[in-house]
Amino acid sequence: MKQHISKRLLIGGNWKMNGTREASTLMLNDLVTAFEPLTESVDAAVFVPFPYLQHCGNLIRGSGLLLGAQQVSAEANGAFTGQVSAEMLLDMGVKILIIGHSECRQLLAESDELIGEKVAISVSTGLSVMLCVGETWQERQAGHAEAVCRRQISAALKGIHLDHMGAIQIAYEPIWAIGTGRSATPQDASISHASLRKDIEELYDPALAAATRILYGGSVNPANATSLFAQPEIQGALVGGASLKAADFASILRSASQATSSRPN
Repeated sequence: MKQHISKRLLIGGNWKMNGTREASTLMLNDLVTAFEPLTESVDAAVFVPFPYLQHCGNLIRGSGLLLGAQQVSAEANGAFTGQVSAEMLLDMGVKILIIGHSECRQLLAESDELIGEKVAISVSTGLSVMLCVGETWQERQAGHAEAVCRRQISAALKGIHLDHMGAIQIAYEPIWAIGTGRSATPQDASISHASLRKDIEELYDPALAAATRILYGGSVNPANATSLFAQPEIQGALVGGASLKAADFASILRSASQATSSRPN
């Protein structure tokens, strides 16, 4: 099956709750310039905080960079103070959303079922989704990593029709590697990705499993990006801290571009 896996990588930059209007302007001006020669070989998105979506969307318009948001409501509209709907985000020019990030699962107590509802309303609205799954260190040590990810992905994709699966990419983010400086080895990450692909195959079919892009997230930086992307099962990265500096993020994008060109068709 590996020879059928899409070779084009996707790199997402998750800014989380960081940045200012001025900082985002400086960062994106540099990033747009750095990304220009890479547009034919790699896809990239920036997931910015809600207050800066319109501003950042204007800055990257026409560059090939995708505008991403970090959250969405499971509701279409109504009396839900503080929440933002998929339709609103689409109206603002957002193309892709992060759903199921471990920080939302843990800090906001988002359940597997709620995450599934958010995925469903997002893809039905016309947005792409970056679905995050991953285990804690304790779960990994207990040998439950695959079962945890299988549970998360099964709940998130429950009821998602095959026709909408093209809008979904999976980000494997082991919780123990997020913001800790400790990354899974490329080999460990590749094994987890292959397991996730098998889960998708069982939920749908081999062709869909091969077509679904699976990314790695967890302390990705310029120093480890090349070794991660050398693994054919790893089809990109969801980058945290390193995405806040244009030079670091551009370096990761270049590594992804080089990996794309070196992979067999």
